[in-house]
Amino acid sequence: MTRPSRRTIAFIAAGLVACPVCSCSIRPKAAGEVPPSPSPAFTPQRIEIHPLTSIERPANGRGSTIDAHLVFLDEASDEVKTLGVLRLELYRERGPVLGLGEREQIARWAVDLSDPAINAEAYDRVTRTYRVSLRGVTGAARGSEALVLRAWLRLPSGRQLSAERRL
Repeated sequence: MTRPSRRTIAFIAAGLVACPVCSCSIRPKAAGEVPPSPSPAFTPQRIEIHPLTSIERPANGRGSTIDAHLVFLDEASDEVKTLGVLRLELYRERGPVLGLGEREQIARWAVDLSDPAINAEAYDRVTRTYRVSLRGVTGAARGSEALVLRAWLRLPSGRQLSAERRL
């Protein structure tokens, strides 16, 4: 069996001494160094009405329900939970070409996501969306008409986000 040379032993020893000195580690900040306000990275920058949103029409034709799924995204386009007041409006769109005609508001709803109990109930952990059942929708799209759902979120800072989706 061959013995390692002194040079090899010295090289290994130098590496063992340098390893702890060169290693990276995250050092926690002292309590006084915490920023006073939350980072915008964790606050919603935009809202989307998720494609899971659907209209449930009963067989008897009375009062449809919209199962709305909403996603709040931060600046990295990651889903985040949020606080605020959510307002949803449903419009009937008419005209020869969709998007160029008139809009008639059919219904509107408000959900206070600032209330922790309501916020927890609305958040669906499986889909990672806020799920809201919008009941009592009378009158569905006919012929050249389409339904458009519009969502507004007023954040605690007063800033508003909005989105819309044709159903």
